[in-house]
Amino acid sequence: MVNDVRVVLVKLADRLHNMRTLEYLDPGNSNASPRNPGHLRADRPSLGMGIVRNELEDLSFRFLEPESFLALQKEVSDKAPVHKKFLEEVQATIRSKLVENGIPRSWKLA
Repeated sequence: MVNDVRVVLVKLADRLHNMRTLEYLDPGNSNASPRNPGHLRADRPSLGMGIVRNELEDLSFRFLEPESFLALQKEVSDKAPVHKKFLEEVQATIRSKLVENGIPRSWKLA
């Protein structure tokens, strides 16, 4: 399997699909367990595996610890305005420093 990256990608896509649709499956289905979201080595940024690994972990957490998941989701949601304001302030600071140092406005901050 490790010799052919296509096999890894197909297995990974299948596992991600299974996790995304877990809530619609029969709870007795042993192949649909959130306990093992897939053993991914996501330390290779060029493959973009970190994004997939994070989603698999989030989906597993949602099903294994639903109360904790909802509490954390609420906490993140409640703090979103504060985080947004902080990021806007950081972006404004970066913009002003770039202008002060004569860096052209051909860039755009997200």
